[in-house]
Amino acid sequence: MRSINASVAELVDALDSKPSSYECGFDSHPGYKAQQKCWAFFVYTPIACNSLSFLKNAESCMRKERKVPEWLKKSRESWSNTGEKRPPFATVPKDGQRSVWDFPRPPAIEKVNKPVLVKYDDHILAESKNALMVLETASPPTYYIPNSDIDTGFLVKMEGRTSMCEWKGSASYWALKINPSQPIAWLYPNPFTEFEALKDHIAFYPQNLECFVDGERVEAQPGAFYAGWITPDLTGPFKGEKGTEHW
Repeated sequence: MRSINASVAELVDALDSKPSSYECGFDSHPGYKAQQKCWAFFVYTPIACNSLSFLKNAESCMRKERKVPEWLKKSRESWSNTGEKRPPFATVPKDGQRSVWDFPRPPAIEKVNKPVLVKYDDHILAESKNALMVLETASPPTYYIPNSDIDTGFLVKMEGRTSMCEWKGSASYWALKINPSQPIAWLYPNPFTEFEALKDHIAFYPQNLECFVDGERVEAQPGAFYAGWITPDLTGPFKGEKGTEHW
């Protein structure tokens, strides 16, 4: 059984061209439980998918109606931390600071009122005064920069690599042309309705790049899975380390 990371459409194409079965899924993520039924191909835990007709029907349904599947709705409802009450271990913010434990879930989108800069070595990949940030409980914000403010000539799409967010939809990943196997950014080409503002915006991993807000370099969110930007005005602790996935 061959393993691939793919969106529904990519899986359909793959299965059309190669009739053998595939093990499909997305990168392992403890926040999700394996689904053993029809929406298996959307889940992070790899599950065998053999029904070409089902995949095509599911993709058609998602394109036409853009409805959130029931299992994704249940996943949204499974979070216990929603920003309504800080846990006892949360750091109390000082004047001018914000606690990530006050951020909402479902996440919120805010306009960034400071300049944002992304660099690789001495090259400016992105520079914008029109960025958006997504705020979600327990995590530092992720910053989304308009495509028009990005030097996309240095980037290449990572074909076959996708993931599914229960809030925003299916994401595609991008790498530097000089290192095409290392993801450094992602985007939501067709986000769910609530997050349509993120369309035509790209978010960058601060772990692999130099990212700045208002001239000050940010600190990367702990761990390798998440990509929040930690700035001095935030208090945690921050989700990301092993054992914090449920936050």
